[in-house]
Amino acid sequence: MSATEHPERRAPGPAPWYIPVFPNLEPTSDAGLSWRRANLRHNPDECVVLLDSDKNLLVTVGIYSYAFVVNFETLLLWRPYEQGDAALKISFHLLALPALKPIRDTAKASEQTQLRAAGIYYESTPIDLWTCSAAFSAGENIVLSPPSFQRCGEVLVLADLGKAASASPINIAVLAFDFGKQRVTCLPQDWFNESDADFGYQWITRVWRDQKGRLCGDGIRIDRFRLDGTGRQLDDRRWARL
Repeated sequence: MSATEHPERRAPGPAPWYIPVFPNLEPTSDAGLSWRRANLRHNPDECVVLLDSDKNLLVTVGIYSYAFVVNFETLLLWRPYEQGDAALKISFHLLALPALKPIRDTAKASEQTQLRAAGIYYESTPIDLWTCSAAFSAGENIVLSPPSFQRCGEVLVLADLGKAASASPINIAVLAFDFGKQRVTCLPQDWFNESDADFGYQWITRVWRDQKGRLCGDGIRIDRFRLDGTGRQLDDRRWARL
């Protein structure tokens, strides 16, 4: 099984529902790093953690946070943060996997991984950090991301554009970040936002491109779907059941 044949296997989803995988499509790398779900002490929320070969804690990823192993050398983490009725704020963390150090303050790791906290914790020096607002206009936008992010290629992020984006009760969009070109294409998910879905019960969790470059996705209590050429509507209503 390869990532080319099964791109959904590499698509990152929010912790703790999804366990990240390495480019070998396994949660464990040849270097002995491994992802798993965990319940940290004094943290009521289940999270996802990265361990080294000696089972030392390297990274903790809290609920609703994402982890994407770009390659065997690079890890990209992000977390969308609510800002009232405004668009979400997205914080990205770019880390070098070989440079990760064991977490010494496990109590702080537990505290910071809780739902109302940062959601991501590590004690290593990141390659870079970058935060942006999700208040993008539909279509292509320029972003001034750090040059170090170019190694990530395209990264597909889900975010709420905020109440100002439209009259819909929710304004979820796919943000296709092309870090090499410092561009992001904003694709509001009209098929979902304008539906009669129960937004507190059903939600899109992740998206990916299939072998033909078409956007696909799935979610909690949502069937797998494929988008049409606009990236905003379903290719066929049979692709998703709401």
